[in-house]
Amino acid sequence: MKVFVYYNLHRKCWSIRDCSTRLVVDHCDILTLHDATFKVSAAGRARVLKERRKNVHAGCEGILTERLGPAGNYVQVEYNPYKYESFVLVSDKSPVEGAETVFMANGSVFALNPYPVRS
Repeated sequence: MKVFVYYNLHRKCWSIRDCSTRLVVDHCDILTLHDATFKVSAAGRARVLKERRKNVHAGCEGILTERLGPAGNYVQVEYNPYKYESFVLVSDKSPVEGAETVFMANGSVFALNPYPVRS
């Protein structure tokens, strides 16, 4: 199932939204996505910068998989609307567009074989 996942600030967990129905179908603390793409709404980010109040405007879209837990060389990815226009690697702050696999746990995001933003 193709889903959009974002961190829910109220529940302190990940919210999983079905891409076809756009309805939240589950909440969880740990999950894995395959063929993942990081999404940031420019208009949503602009609203955050203007109002200085967070809203749901960024997350990760991909295929929800059963496999839990990283197996491989994952790198940490982050997004902060006050600092970056896109998701970036924590190590060198280079922007990333997606990854082969994304593991999300306890509010942190880890990517296996991330690919950079295309210019």
